[in-house]
This record gives sequence, structure tokens and C-alpha cells, in this order.
Amino acid sequence: MELKHSKSIFSEPFKPIACDQCCNFEGLGFEFTMTFQPIQDTNLQRPFAYEALVRGMNGESAYRILEQVNDGNRYCFDQACRVKAIELASKLGLQNQTDCLLSINFLPNAVYRPETCIRATL
Repeated sequence: MELKHSKSIFSEPFKPIACDQCCNFEGLGFEFTMTFQPIQDTNLQRPFAYEALVRGMNGESAYRILEQVNDGNRYCFDQACRVKAIELASKLGLQNQTDCLLSINFLPNAVYRPETCIRATL
């Protein structure tokens, strides 16, 4: 059986995003960091994943950060969260934990082109 490539629902083909484009968050207007909540495997008594959760630079709640997100910076914020989660998880060495995953949340209304946003994250 021959597989035919279906036409994308998007007007432009996928173009990989360069790192400098993914990490340019000057227009965001605020800073934030991440904390990593362990998701526990109760049978093995160890984390099987960590969920990246947004926090303020001085420990402010996710609510305090999310109330600064608006229609003008939503896409940039979502992208910044993914980049920051991966960078911080790497600095903490989470990838060195056996069979451990990183869980990253996406704002559904910020992923305009899933084929771009998700590919760039992976």
C-alpha cells in the first residue's frame, strides 16, 4: 500500500525554528522560573516524571504569573515556558534519572501551529 502525503491544513510548510528565535523573550514583559513537581510511581516508590510548573522569580504562585499573560504575549509565554522547562530540567540533571519523563503543559490556545510548536519542543 502506498502512503500519500496529505496536504497540511496550514498555509506554510513546517520550518524548524532556530534556537535564537525560540529564546528571544524580551517582549514578554516579565520574568518567571519553573519548579518541578514529582509524579510518583507508588509501586516503585520513586518519581516516574516531573511536571514543570511556572512560578515567579521570588516564589510567586502560578496565578500571579498567569495573570500577566494576555492576548499579546500568550504565544511568547507558552514558548518561553517550554524552553525554560527543558533548560532548567537539563541543568538539574533530570534526564539522568532512570526512566524518568518531563511533563510540560501547553496553553491550548497558544499553539497556533501544532506541527511547528510541538516539533520545535521535541
